[in-house]
Amino acid sequence: MAWLAVAALVAAGFWTPVIIAAARGTARIGLVILLTLLTPVTGVSWFAALFAACTLPRALPRPPRRARPLPPAGGRPAGYGPRPAAPARPAGTWR
Repeated sequence: MAWLAVAALVAAGFWTPVIIAAARGTARIGLVILLTLLTPVTGVSWFAALFAACTLPRALPRPPRRARPLPPAGGRPAGYGPRPAAPARPAGTWR
C-alpha cells in the first residue's frame, strides 16, 4: 500500500511543471510538456521545465466575441416578408 502512495507522489512530482504551466495559462505549454517528457532521458530537463513553467509569458486572452445585432421590434430582420405558412400535413400523420 505504501508503494502506491510513493508512485502517486512521484507521478504528481513528475507532472508538476505541466500543472503549473496549465494553471498559469502559459503561452508555450508544449515546450513545458516536451521538457517534462525528456526528463527520464536527460535527467535535468525537469528543472528546465519548471523554470519555463514559471517564467514563460502567459497567453494573451482571446478578444470578446461580438454580439449579433438585435432584430427589430417585429422580430424579423428588415427585408424579410411575412413568415410562410406551415405546410399542410395529411390526415392521420403524427405531429
